[in-house]
Amino acid sequence: MNRAKRRASMRRGKAKPAGGHTKQLSPAQKTQVEPEKMSDIEQQDETEGPALHWGGEYPPAIILLAGEYYGPFRDVLQQGLQAQGFLDIAFSDEVVREESCHLVCEFDGHVIRVLGLNEDADGEAVQNALNAANCTREDKARMRAHRSHFFCQYLDGNPDVSAQLMALCQVALALEKTGAFALLDMEAWSCNPLLIVRQLLQLESAEQIIANPPVELWGGFVKFFVDENNIWFCSKAYHRWGVPDFAWFGQMPQAQEAYDLFRALFSYVREHGAQLKVGDTAQFGDNLLLRFGAIDPENEFLQGGGETLVIERLNPAAFH
Repeated sequence: MNRAKRRASMRRGKAKPAGGHTKQLSPAQKTQVEPEKMSDIEQQDETEGPALHWGGEYPPAIILLAGEYYGPFRDVLQQGLQAQGFLDIAFSDEVVREESCHLVCEFDGHVIRVLGLNEDADGEAVQNALNAANCTREDKARMRAHRSHFFCQYLDGNPDVSAQLMALCQVALALEKTGAFALLDMEAWSCNPLLIVRQLLQLESAEQIIANPPVELWGGFVKFFVDENNIWFCSKAYHRWGVPDFAWFGQMPQAQEAYDLFRALFSYVREHGAQLKVGDTAQFGDNLLLRFGAIDPENEFLQGGGETLVIERLNPAAFH
């Protein structure tokens, strides 16, 4: 986020007008996933189904922000997983030191490493996630004031990235009684209170959530401020599911529109196996025509872990 703030003279990245195919999206496809409203957001400092993706070079990992250092946490983790219905739980490689505790946990076919540390989480990726966190000022202040943290990394088991992320969330909720209160996802540039994570995961069964991943939780929506009026809206971590990330240049009143559009494109690509690339266009109903371009070199900060496409809105009347 700091890089964007330093780019006060940044110019709008223009989509490259290359030839491509227009993909027709119906209004129903555009709105099939009802997004939640972006309230209390601080302006931040017909295929058989989608293929499975590891999402990147490594399986996902999360950080849990906590208050005072808890110490050995195996019993809390076991009880928390049992409370979620997992009874066959195994632990290995447990190491307990004064300032850290480490173990590997196996449950429901998942193998996850958990490391507890008596220090705050730091680094550029952590700060990016905290800066971009879409939450209240009170929650963000608590996140910044955390005293210790857990690092949870998926090691082996299920090749479906949604199942991996679900398992990491189940571990996070199991550790809530240690004082952990927020789930930070460095790859998605996001940080959410565990209360919100629990509420989202209780809306549907685990199987339904894995089949239809909640991109508002496992993906990111970032606002890079160019100046007081102009913003780059950008999605993060869509590449986990083989979907490109998207960037759109606009203004703050368009934030909800950008958020809804990114989610609609994510759903369309996932459900129809579409392969969007630079130069392609996509039409939503009769009034919204988009063209996808590449990131200009001066806007390289928009690039995520996979491909990022810049969205340009076109006038449909000019094509009739």
